[in-house]
Amino acid sequence: MKQKNSAHYRRALPEDGVGMLELIESHSSGGALDTVYTRRADAYRSYLADCKDAEITLCVDEEGRIKAQMACLPRRLYMGGEARTAGYLTGLCKRGDGFVNLPRLFHAALDDSKIDLFFCSILDGNDGVFKMLDKKRAYMPELRVISEYTTHLFSPKAIKRTTGHGFAFRRATENDSEALLLHYREYGKHHDFFPEISAFSEFPGLDIECFYLLLHRSGDIVAAGALWDQRDFKQHIVKKYGGAYKTAAKFNFLLRLLRYPPLPKANAVADFAYVGFFAVERDEPALIRAFLGEMAAIARSRCDTLCVGATADSETGRVLQGIKSVHFGSKLCLFDFKKDGARPAPRKRPAYFECGLL
Repeated sequence: MKQKNSAHYRRALPEDGVGMLELIESHSSGGALDTVYTRRADAYRSYLADCKDAEITLCVDEEGRIKAQMACLPRRLYMGGEARTAGYLTGLCKRGDGFVNLPRLFHAALDDSKIDLFFCSILDGNDGVFKMLDKKRAYMPELRVISEYTTHLFSPKAIKRTTGHGFAFRRATENDSEALLLHYREYGKHHDFFPEISAFSEFPGLDIECFYLLLHRSGDIVAAGALWDQRDFKQHIVKKYGGAYKTAAKFNFLLRLLRYPPLPKANAVADFAYVGFFAVERDEPALIRAFLGEMAAIARSRCDTLCVGATADSETGRVLQGIKSVHFGSKLCLFDFKKDGARPAPRKRPAYFECGLL
């Protein structure tokens, strides 16, 4: 007699990419802005592009169908002034037509990992997932909310260029590499979860010429960030519009006049770029505004929409609140999975979560 719910758990293989993508695209956010966050054209290769050390775990049924999947993306992040490895958990999804043993999936994914610290992001409104993971039970990691986070999508025309700020703004060149790496190293020492950067090419779709600099008269970098287009390996697609969005999507010309980001066509890949690795000296609000204004001016001829994320209690977050945008919130959470795992010390530094890596 065939066992009910028979399944096995294993690491993903290159040939699983199409099946993984099919499962990803069977899920969407629902609601009036029904969106799918996907990884075309091959989900397996997309994860490896995102993180070369990606650990992808599958639950597969007796017929070889993928029933569930999740990925752990190891990142080198600053915490307490030092860089350490943390695993970003993402891509958890399952088929709606069968049972999946969630504790077994987590143990298969994380038991053999050399990482002892894990974190994830959960969209506001995704109450089912939050309650499922927050529920206290044996053999499941304990979830702890560490930060509220807001992602802002705005038109480059929504930010006015600051005149007379007294700083030079220009594109980075190879000659700036050493100074820029030092700028990021110093910023990371004062911001928990900021990614360690040893070479710009370690991030897909980036090189030194994707970065822009705001410079003091002395030549010192006071702000830096990258214009980062990830559509080659990650995409956002609105499947359909409902409610007020259905009407608004018919009047993109009006949204543009009002300096809101245009709504992409249904089932088309959204045209936007991240302002990534956005590091401003002392998180000075005037410098944040000056740099964003310069980046927006550059972006106007390149994309419809810019994407920037920030924690709710950060200076960047407060500046972004004053810009017309479509925005959505999420919770950044730690997973206390291994009893002997080293927990980070209580946070005394501001947190920076790189939007392009979430």
